[in-house]
Order: sequence, then C-alpha cells, then structure tokens
Amino acid sequence: MKKTVVINYVKDWKIHEGIKIAETGYKKVDNTFIKQYNNAIYLLAGLNKSTRDLLDYLIRQMDANNMVASNFKVREDFIGFVSSCTDGDTVYTHNTVKKSFSTLTTKKLILQTKKRGLYKVNPMYFFKLGNKERIEEISLVLSKSHLK
Repeated sequence: MKKTVVINYVKDWKIHEGIKIAETGYKKVDNTFIKQYNNAIYLLAGLNKSTRDLLDYLIRQMDANNMVASNFKVREDFIGFVSSCTDGDTVYTHNTVKKSFSTLTTKKLILQTKKRGLYKVNPMYFFKLGNKERIEEISLVLSKSHLK
C-alpha cells in the first residue's frame, strides 16, 4: 500500500469572461492507518505524557505483525522525533523511554516476546491489517506460543 496519496481538490472558483472556472489544488496526504479498538481507551487513561508519546510512536512504527523493538537506536529515534515535533520543548532521556516501555508492558499494551528487546503491540487494542488477520494474531497472543 502506498504511504501517501495526492488529492486533487477545488481550491477556489474564478470568473473568466462570465464563466465560472475551478481552480484546483493538490495536497499530499498520509495514507497509512492503525485501528484503535475501544477497549484500549480504559488502558490509555492515566498514562503519563512520555508513555503515551512512546505508544503513539510505536504503533506508527510497528510492522504488519505488530512487532516493535526496544534498543538504543529505537530509543534514540523516538527521542529525536519528539524533540523535532516539539521544537525541542520536549526532550526525553533513554531512562525515561525505558520506564515508558516498562509501563506499556505492565498495562499489556505491548507484550514481551521470547526475544530480548522485541515486543508485540497488543492486537487486542491496535492493529494495521484487516479483522481476519487481527483475530489470527489475537489467537496467537492468547495461546502465548511466541510470547514470554
């Protein structure tokens, strides 16, 4: 799937020699999506700012299997992303990000796998693909065949 699409739209109307002519514009629009399911709302309430920022970042970065990593590069990329989005007003430390990973794991918004530093964003709450694939992933999670 393309990550962006270009939308052609009517920006304004001009009158030329008594004829109304559409002036068009073009806008590049992000075409990626993540579904958030209603049962996540209760777990999101009360998350501190850094933890919520990290979760939002991870669900955008997760692959088609909802997998994300926690390593120096991921933390560094997240810290840089937040800093650039806030013009340097918000700067997190690696320790803060590690604590946020721990909170997300405790709340089961992300699930530890058998592989160190690899997590699965819980498909009960967030998923990129269709419902059939989501049900399959939830079944895998519930069977705990690949998680700790």
